[in-house]
Amino acid sequence: MSVLLQTSLGEVVVDLRVKEAPRTCLNFLKLCKLKYYNNVLFFNVQENLLVQTGDPTGTGSGGDSVFHVLDPRQPRAFPDELGLKKQVLTKGCLCMANTGPDSNTSQFFVTMRDDDLTQFASNTLFGHVVEGLEILQSISELYADSHGRPYQDCRILHTFVLDDPFPDPPGLVEPPSSPTHERPPTESVEVRLSVLDKLDEYEGKTEEEVAIMQRDREAKSRSVFLEIIGDLPDADVKPPEEVLFLCKLNPVTTAEDLELIFSRFGPCTAHIILDYKTGDSLCFGFVEFTDKEHCIEACFKMNNVLIDDRRVKVDFSQSVSKLWNKFRRNEKQSKDDTKPESSGIRAKPLAKYDLLDEPAHRRDDHQHSHRRDEPKIKDDRDDRKAESRRRDDDRRHRSRDRSDRRDDRKRSEERRRSRRSRSRESRRKSRSRDRSDRR
Repeated sequence: MSVLLQTSLGEVVVDLRVKEAPRTCLNFLKLCKLKYYNNVLFFNVQENLLVQTGDPTGTGSGGDSVFHVLDPRQPRAFPDELGLKKQVLTKGCLCMANTGPDSNTSQFFVTMRDDDLTQFASNTLFGHVVEGLEILQSISELYADSHGRPYQDCRILHTFVLDDPFPDPPGLVEPPSSPTHERPPTESVEVRLSVLDKLDEYEGKTEEEVAIMQRDREAKSRSVFLEIIGDLPDADVKPPEEVLFLCKLNPVTTAEDLELIFSRFGPCTAHIILDYKTGDSLCFGFVEFTDKEHCIEACFKMNNVLIDDRRVKVDFSQSVSKLWNKFRRNEKQSKDDTKPESSGIRAKPLAKYDLLDEPAHRRDDHQHSHRRDEPKIKDDRDDRKAESRRRDDDRRHRSRDRSDRRDDRKRSEERRRSRRSRSRESRRKSRSRDRSDRR
């Protein structure tokens, strides 16, 4: 139940209260689906109070409900949905604009302060802003005339429905593409300078600086999109600066080996990613330091080094999985803390054992299923034991190979020393014979 509004100054994401105001949310969602709000003006802005839009004429007296748009025989307006509970208005609330009771059409506004909003008690509250409130704050601060219309035109450029729980009403056909016109055909107010005309961000900048700004903007848009679909905990999240990523590892390299090698730079812990089925190394892993400086030094000195006869690649980690897991734990904890306890009602814990009064045939089925699964559990236990023995054998083989290589190096060093000593002795004897011959 979310909608993304792309305005002239940026993007705004709103969540709708479909349970409290279902008919109003249906009207808003279907109008967005029909691209009804595309290129519609913000025709009434009052600083520190509200930002109003939704009228294709731009005068404040136009607009139709989706029911009238689909069937002109239906009335232009629909009734209020004030609910039984008293509405609590704060900054960022979406409310329907009306001219009296039960006169809701397509116009809506967003509140821009937290207090003294009792004058809007008769307006239907149907959503709130979750992202981009600073964009609406910038719109509310535009210079306006005596009627509240900004001297520079600011518009809703596009609308994107992110989640729609309602079925489409009869006759609704979603346009294949957004309208190409710069202003609605029914707009009757004079055209003013666009708010974008003053935002020449690239003036006086080189091509390289412009390219960097465009890349940063695209990266920001991608991160916001990933946050919306749930792949990132926050659009501004950054990967940890104390973690290194390693790839092209030898399959025989273990986490203990990496900790031993990288511990020369500072205290660290290593983790190698294993196949969840076979337990074999996937030849990449992570090394986490306690200090950022140690991490930077290790990154520059250990890239392309030889570890177990493999040239490994080392770079700063871009993974945010730890931060994502931490965010989920904090979110779960905050939900637990906000549960009401004053009522004395507690959630029933999940049963860990079968109830005593459970029917006999169900108990028999449970016991039978447990007995049937016992061979499978035993086989899994045997497989884990075999895998553990195989890993122990691999460790012993690697240890034996390392000791053999050390012995080979010692023997080769002894042979070189012996050859050098014999060579020195022969040269000494030769010089002695030459002296005796000269005498």
